[in-house]
Amino acid sequence: MSDIDTKTAILDAAETLFVEQGFEGASLRSVTSMANVNIAAIHYHFGSKDALVKAVLERRLSPINQKRLDLLNALELSCADRNLQLEDILRALFEPALKMTGFGGGSHSNIARLIGRLFSEPSHSLQLYLKARFQEVFDRFSAALRSVLPDLPDVDFFWRIHFMMGAMSHTLCDQERPRLLSGGICNPQCFEETCDQLIAFVAGGLRAQCVGIKREDVE
Repeated sequence: MSDIDTKTAILDAAETLFVEQGFEGASLRSVTSMANVNIAAIHYHFGSKDALVKAVLERRLSPINQKRLDLLNALELSCADRNLQLEDILRALFEPALKMTGFGGGSHSNIARLIGRLFSEPSHSLQLYLKARFQEVFDRFSAALRSVLPDLPDVDFFWRIHFMMGAMSHTLCDQERPRLLSGGICNPQCFEETCDQLIAFVAGGLRAQCVGIKREDVE
């Protein structure tokens, strides 16, 4: 095998095992066995298990983030002479993740299960890595959302960003739940339906009345 083929085989095997057994549960020995390589190949290409985990995530998450940024760049360019729309910003954020995690017949459904592992097996090292890899996306989309929600207090804005990310992650990681809850009425494998419903839900939450204003009304 060439170096490229060996590296790809290791990444493929590691991804499969991380999804099935978890980041902690999957051993380097099991990765080498599935990839049909020796342990030296992993150390040569990646250096450590921690670096291998990050390489697996990088391979799947970086294309999603780049597509998000490309869509936002195009959207901001097309709106140079008019205001951005909230739903358009959310679509640029959600569409790449939904498409690349298997909705609508996507080919990388393992991505959703990897994201699920990130939530179920949080580690300080991975959290630092994810913060660094998602920082540009977070900053760019936060600024865009801020531009269309200028009157929302900071505390409300960041709580809602937190809930927005939760709604998106839950949708990605539990794709069949809507079908089960609705008795088959909802079709989570329909990309358009899922994306439109997620956008409508999150946009409504972002536009909701400020919590502080509601408290003042009660008092």
